[in-house]
Amino acid sequence: MYTISVSLRVLVGIVAACCCSLTVVSGIPAASSDPEKSDAALNYLINYGYMNPPASEGADLLTITDVRSSIQRMQRFANLPQTGEVDAETLRVMKMPRCGVPDPNGRGTNGTVLGGRLKRYAHTGGKWPKKDLTFRVLNSPQELSFSEVVATMREAFKLWSDVVPLRFFEVTAGYADIYISFGTYSHGDLFAFDGPGGTLAHAYPPMSGFDDLDGDVHFDDSETFTSSGYDGINLLIVATHEIGHSLGLAHSEVQGALMQPFYSGYTPDFRLSYDDILGMQLIYGSKQTSPPNPDPRPTYSPDVTERPATTVKRRNKDTCNKAFEAVAYVRGEIFGFRGARYWRIPRVGQLVSPQEGDRVKYFWQGLPTRIDAGYERWHDQKSLFFKGDQYWQFDGITLEPGYPQYISDLSPDLPVDIDAVMTWKEYSKTYFFKGDLVWRFDEVSKTVDANWPYPIEEIFPGVPSNLGSAFRFRDGNGYFIRGRKYWMFNDTAGEVSKGFPRYFGVDFLDCNLQEILQDEANEGSNGAVGRGVAAATVTALGLIMTVLVRL
Repeated sequence: MYTISVSLRVLVGIVAACCCSLTVVSGIPAASSDPEKSDAALNYLINYGYMNPPASEGADLLTITDVRSSIQRMQRFANLPQTGEVDAETLRVMKMPRCGVPDPNGRGTNGTVLGGRLKRYAHTGGKWPKKDLTFRVLNSPQELSFSEVVATMREAFKLWSDVVPLRFFEVTAGYADIYISFGTYSHGDLFAFDGPGGTLAHAYPPMSGFDDLDGDVHFDDSETFTSSGYDGINLLIVATHEIGHSLGLAHSEVQGALMQPFYSGYTPDFRLSYDDILGMQLIYGSKQTSPPNPDPRPTYSPDVTERPATTVKRRNKDTCNKAFEAVAYVRGEIFGFRGARYWRIPRVGQLVSPQEGDRVKYFWQGLPTRIDAGYERWHDQKSLFFKGDQYWQFDGITLEPGYPQYISDLSPDLPVDIDAVMTWKEYSKTYFFKGDLVWRFDEVSKTVDANWPYPIEEIFPGVPSNLGSAFRFRDGNGYFIRGRKYWMFNDTAGEVSKGFPRYFGVDFLDCNLQEILQDEANEGSNGAVGRGVAAATVTALGLIMTVLVRL
């Protein structure tokens, strides 16, 4: 814990005297003149990775701009208004009990997770190279028995092993991959605890750079840990969070995620959130679960994320040959919707849902079947799904209160019964497609831009009309789907890339091209017969109408 003795009054005086943001300071902008609050805020920013300590070796020179930027990064991560000032709400969050692992904050090489470099997607960059891991509990706090602690740790590890292909084995002596212990203040590593409140625990991720400490979990024994009830600090919730770090997850800024850094209190029947599951499965792949009486959560097929696409089992013809009714790109993954089911594609050619898909109602509870379109809104990560003249808004997998609402409430100028929707976050724009027209919606002003809609061909040359779905992929290109085929639109070149359209099932689901072509040929033959019958029927009706008119 670093102590900063420079008072707020000194900074205010410097700011008043120097209107230049390059003035070197060691204070903090705040709404209060209380130096203790100023010091507490600085300690928070330094201890949790938002700022390097002044006067330390290799530390940054702190300017007013630097400090404000650090506060804004902290506020953004905590889902607070980014004022750059330590207002009352910011100070309240800074005082909340939390994990001692620093937060990912976009500071590049300055950010560390107890020594491990931070990377994007809420991962520490570390990963265990094996699927079987051992853990050993070394001691227990005064308020809990050793057996209670062991039982809690087993439950915490199981919450993770239920969703990823890892197995955890307890050992009672000798070497273990993960050691679990309770200590106070200086407890044998470089990161001392701070007494009651503040930091509750910390953990070392794989490949942390601390060798034997990799994976270890330390709890602050100054806290009052409990196994159930609302009093004290619930050990299961804190332990499951810290084990998430032990396995390679960094902190998440998603509201309601276990991997948020703040302890939010006891939750009966505690479960991992979608964001937690997704983050861990992006590291280790997914695990299929088949409980006798499944609860309302999705199940996934065995891990395919680390295998070459050529070794993935061929998809069945039903999955490959039916077009999705909607495709959405949400939380870095592609979700295809058809009827009452969805298919999840975390990587191109890698389907992690069962062949028959997962039921929508077990994941996005409250979302109707046969949706028209969906997308993830870039600025707040809310997911919006559309059907008919209504839309549903989700925070993660939770339907927000007051939804569904009418599309006209979003904007009276938007169409209903849309074909597709695609967001282009760099310009704060979202495109709505229907028939041969496209509307451009401004996410900031919440209005359709003037003079829109335009023909799709004018805005996206080479993209067909009457689309089935559309999404913007991680490569920055737009993907437009109609039937079984898709068109990739290169925004830089302003045109559809050469070689398109291609078959979506072949590229994204690892389907067999020859089987799809054969099915299309069979459908073509059946279609010819059908068209012949229809033509004959129309001709007969025409003759009858001619006779009737003449009569």
